[in-house]
Amino acid sequence: MNKRALAAVPRPELTEKQKELPGNMPFMKYLFTAERLVVDGEDTLIVNVFKADKEKLLPDTRTFCQADDFIVQDLSAPKTKWKTGSIYYQTNGVYWSPEKRTSIVANSLGERDLIITWLKEWREKQGLKPYTPDDLPEWRRNEGDVIRGYLDSYQQEIKSRKLKRKHNAEKAEIDKKMSLFGNYPEDYDKWVTEDVFRDENFIFFDIQNNFAYCTACLSVLSMDKDRTLYYSKDGGRSKEYVQPPIKVKHNGDATCPHCGRSLQCKSIRRGR
Repeated sequence: MNKRALAAVPRPELTEKQKELPGNMPFMKYLFTAERLVVDGEDTLIVNVFKADKEKLLPDTRTFCQADDFIVQDLSAPKTKWKTGSIYYQTNGVYWSPEKRTSIVANSLGERDLIITWLKEWREKQGLKPYTPDDLPEWRRNEGDVIRGYLDSYQQEIKSRKLKRKHNAEKAEIDKKMSLFGNYPEDYDKWVTEDVFRDENFIFFDIQNNFAYCTACLSVLSMDKDRTLYYSKDGGRSKEYVQPPIKVKHNGDATCPHCGRSLQCKSIRRGR
């Protein structure tokens, strides 16, 4: 993206009617405006975000969306300042709440449709599955979250592609160096597991899917909801508990009933 060309696009200015919105819509937290321009030869969607502060609207950010990347300009700074991050976090996760009456508001139906149309066209050109509001929980299908949902799906796809390119470049460099050594010896995996990382093994457990896994002997055990391990030969219909009973706890120790080693336990929902 040509940041110099993007920064040269005039900053958005509020109309007198827009300035009156916070007083008329006390539940509004953010106002979205939008425009579609060709910047440096690139079809560009610009989403401007204004933040409500009491009865004033203050410039917050503007997101430039192009085919291969996006970038965020901090409009609260007098000089050009660039940021990254999804539209969801820029707007602090605000969603419509009948109790708290907080919401994101599009300046007009035309600008709402402009945002959604550009993002739909982008997904179509990329050969991606169409995004729809049905991808959101029912309680979040208000106007603000629908707009933000389209934007967030686009931004997450861009981030995923950039991360994949980075990993591919790193992997290519590693593969280039490893090619000097030829194929692994037949007992390589066993040597790594039993010798190199002998003292770096754990029992990982998954509360949601009710299983535990020992990295020392590669054994898998079923687990009750109270984290008690058991054997099962018929898919869980019958249970044969380890004696004495073994419970796993995050960062606690437990003995693997297969290999007999006492190992630290890690919840895969919490540990890396």
